[in-house]
Amino acid sequence: MRYREIKTEVLSMAVEDYHGLWELLWGLRPLLTKEAGADIKNYAEKAVRELLSKGWIALFRRVGATGKEIPLQPYEIEYALADPINWVEPAPEAAEILVVATEQGTSMYYSLGNKGLLEA
Repeated sequence: MRYREIKTEVLSMAVEDYHGLWELLWGLRPLLTKEAGADIKNYAEKAVRELLSKGWIALFRRVGATGKEIPLQPYEIEYALADPINWVEPAPEAAEILVVATEQGTSMYYSLGNKGLLEA
């Protein structure tokens, strides 16, 4: 599995809907079958950080599955990504950190066409 496939999968999930950071790990497991859980998390975090830096995804906080999504402030992002609790499935009414594609990220994803992968 190459890193560009990981980035593309993370962006694909973010385009589809809001996904918890922990769900990204589930989505990447089939692509990283030989990797340990910690390695999958490291790949996912690296991809999230890069996609954030390009403005292609945004992070939100939501409490419970039906709560309102609230955008994270820039000063909250580092803490949210560094906290291991945000990378595991939350209890039903706990807060979780979500990713979703921005308009720019959605446009980039759909512009891939038959190329199918983001650049490394």
